Amino acid sequence: MENTQKTIIQIYIAFILAVVLNFVPSVTAQTLGALLLFVMVVAAYVYRFKSEKGTMMHSHMLYLIKSFWISSLFMAIGIVLSIQFADHSVIHNAVETVKGGVFLSEAQIENIIMEYTKQNLLVFCATLLPAIFYLVYRCVKGIILAKKHRVLDDLQSWF
Repeated sequence: MENTQKTIIQIYIAFILAVVLNFVPSVTAQTLGALLLFVMVVAAYVYRFKSEKGTMMHSHMLYLIKSFWISSLFMAIGIVLSIQFADHSVIHNAVETVKGGVFLSEAQIENIIMEYTKQNLLVFCATLLPAIFYLVYRCVKGIILAKKHRVLDDLQSWF
C-alpha cells in the first residue's frame, strides 16, 4: 500500500474515531472527539488544496469534506427536530425548582439529565442517528474505495 493510500485511510479512520468518541459518556472523550473531528476537517481541506485535481488524494478529500458538510446538515435538521419533538418537562420542572430558590446538587442534576435522556431516547435516535450513520457509511465506503486504489468520479451523489 502506498503512502497516499495509507494517509487517506488513516484520515477516514480518524473521522470514524472522532464520531465514536463523541458517544463515550465522558466529557474528556467527547472533547477529544470534537477536537479530532475539527483537526481532520482541516486536514482534509489542506490535503485537498495541496493535491492536484483528478488524483486519488484530491477526490477522496473532496468526498470526505462533502460527507462532513452533508452529515452536518442532517445533524442540524436532527437537532431542530429533536428540540421540537422531545419532552422537556423534566428540564422545565428543574428550572422552576431553581427559580423557587432551591439549589440542586450535582447528583440531582445528573439524575435530571439521565431522566431527560431516558424520556427522549427514541426521539434522539430517530432524529440524530441518520446523520451519524451517514458519515460513518461514507467513511467506510471511502476506505473500501481507497483500498482498491480508486479515484472517485461521481462526487455529485449524496450517497
